[in-house]
Amino acid sequence: MSLNRRCVVALALGAAISSPGVGIAVAGAAELDGKTTRWIVPFDVGGGTDVRSRFHVPWLKKYLKSRVNIVIENKPGAGSISGTNLFYVNRTRGDELNMLSTGGSTNIAMLMQQPAVKFDFLDMIPIAGFPVGSVWYVSRDTGVKTVQSAFSQGKRIAGWEVDKATRDFINAAGYGRYFVHRTGHSIGTSVHANGANMDNLETRDDREIIPNTCFSVEPGIYLPEFGVRSEVNVLVRKGSAEVTGKIQREIVTV
Repeated sequence: MSLNRRCVVALALGAAISSPGVGIAVAGAAELDGKTTRWIVPFDVGGGTDVRSRFHVPWLKKYLKSRVNIVIENKPGAGSISGTNLFYVNRTRGDELNMLSTGGSTNIAMLMQQPAVKFDFLDMIPIAGFPVGSVWYVSRDTGVKTVQSAFSQGKRIAGWEVDKATRDFINAAGYGRYFVHRTGHSIGTSVHANGANMDNLETRDDREIIPNTCFSVEPGIYLPEFGVRSEVNVLVRKGSAEVTGKIQREIVTV
């Protein structure tokens, strides 16, 4: 794994924000109601990262209306590398939601490119950061993967199905009432074009997503305290779909 400027920026941004955040469009449209969310803390019980993570569990449960059970799992070892590697391996599982808390030693391990490091922060979505260097992560985009899966299997898919996949997961996580717009829209020679929109809320767009078209995937969650919206644009080709440009994986302050 090579270390580049984006890596360094991503690691430094843990000091950029101080309020808990929310993960958007995580991988897989799994039903979370009544299931357990694993929050991996790669340090021993009683340490700063462990205490901080446990302190915020009630805050998260305030918004998780789907009866998700959040369980802190301490996975210490190798200066936080072992637990972070475990999260990284499981980050794309569609049948559960995993979370991770990192600490300063986690960042140093990656910066120093230690051989035991199997994780890459650029493949992990940060949802909250703290001035002491702790960052929370979840895994990635439901909407994009839904389209990619359909096209790779030669299946037809309509715009409303992309919205439903994204919205189902957000609903299952308890944030549905805070997601108040469609997932995305068609993009052409104008920003809002006349192709299929990713919409099962404002309308039910049953138009098929066809090759050589483009659209946005931009779910948002808007809590009373703050809101978060994340956008990528997807270009569909025959048998494949790809995100145009680089995917932002780090928190950027404005």
